Amino acid sequence: MGFGVASQENLISNSDDKLLVDFKSALTPYWNNDYQHALTLFQKMISTYPTFTTAYIYLADCLKATGKVDEAKQYYQQACTALKEKQQFLKTDIPELKGRSGTISDIVYCLNSLGLFEEAKQTAMMAVMSEPSPDLYINLSYAFYKLGNTALAQFNFCQSKKIQTTKEIDNLVYHRLKGLSEAGNDWAFTCKEDVVEKKAGTNYALIIAIGRYQDPGINPLNYAENDARELYKVLTDSRTGMFKPENITILINEKATEKNVKFKFDDISMQASQEGDMVFIFYAGHGFAYPEGTDTYWLTYDTILGDSSYSRIRSSAFSNLTLASKLAEIKAKTVVFFIDACFSSGMLNTTKSIRGLETYLGSDKNYVIITSSQADQKSIESPSLKHGIFSYFLINGLYGNADTNKDGWVEIEEIWPYLKNSVADMAKKMGQEQLPRRSGSSGGTIYLSINPNR
Repeated sequence: MGFGVASQENLISNSDDKLLVDFKSALTPYWNNDYQHALTLFQKMISTYPTFTTAYIYLADCLKATGKVDEAKQYYQQACTALKEKQQFLKTDIPELKGRSGTISDIVYCLNSLGLFEEAKQTAMMAVMSEPSPDLYINLSYAFYKLGNTALAQFNFCQSKKIQTTKEIDNLVYHRLKGLSEAGNDWAFTCKEDVVEKKAGTNYALIIAIGRYQDPGINPLNYAENDARELYKVLTDSRTGMFKPENITILINEKATEKNVKFKFDDISMQASQEGDMVFIFYAGHGFAYPEGTDTYWLTYDTILGDSSYSRIRSSAFSNLTLASKLAEIKAKTVVFFIDACFSSGMLNTTKSIRGLETYLGSDKNYVIITSSQADQKSIESPSLKHGIFSYFLINGLYGNADTNKDGWVEIEEIWPYLKNSVADMAKKMGQEQLPRRSGSSGGTIYLSINPNR
């Protein structure tokens, strides 16, 4: 409602000039907090224009502001009922009745005013996905606030600011939200550009995917590039992403040489210079461990196999020992790894002869490593999905499917069980076995993405 004023003006401006003049006259004392005067004007409007639903809502606001709460509730209820009937009518395919966000926003406002916050949230969430508007975002923001989710309240508040100009926000939305919210809600009046980041620091990502190798002896992977590009999309999508594009490096095929991988880790160590920063690392390719060796390796584009004992991998691939030295230079305390590689769990296992990745990470790091398979398993690619199945469910999980607690955020403690169960089930349907593995301890909540269907 009150936030749907612009749409209401468009609705009536061509049908009744006097109604528009009267409406604006009543709004002036309303915005100036002269509710008693506004109350008189809106009561007069209702007697003159009994079907103009917006006046009922403003009248209810004035009654509430002057202490007549029970009477206000009756008008909110009347308006809500009438607006729902109008919304049903507007669902018909009548060309001249396109654009319903103002009506839905008014419904959500009335529901909020009646204390029906869950219904308000659900109604607004469905509408904002198809026809976003600043007033819908603001009303959704208030519903989330009253349901105790301040993070999503602030997020939706900031979404409204992206649509309207600052001047319009100041004159309408800020003023109205101030009237709705209790005192002291600083988030309702400030909006940082990076409000979606749940941490004080900055998020950085390195995405490495190698489907084609220079050495013809290394089997190609069909969908590694797909995996990388789709992961980049979800991490930077305006609806889901918590990473700015300039903070993500993506290396695919010939760009993912051993030297380039080292260089990019050097870059991250310089960028992620604050303890509150987070580093997200994804690798899709082949992993390798010598049977009698003491290290494990990520095969880069220019890795050379050598003879039948793979004698050149040791000197041409990217080893966990090298990775450990790079990680030691990163000041960021939070590091997450997602590794989609055949026998990938062998990259983290600690056995008598092989040092896995986890043995290199000191206790000062807040880290989690999730690999696509156990040490003796293959990581399956699916022609129907056109992805590795681990990467497919990682991407879908980040798009919101892993948000099991429905708080609007995909956390590391949600993505892990989602990946483990989904990958195992899909592999079983394909007549194979693949079970992801996790290592490390987050030591706290790590937020990876935003659920766009929150």
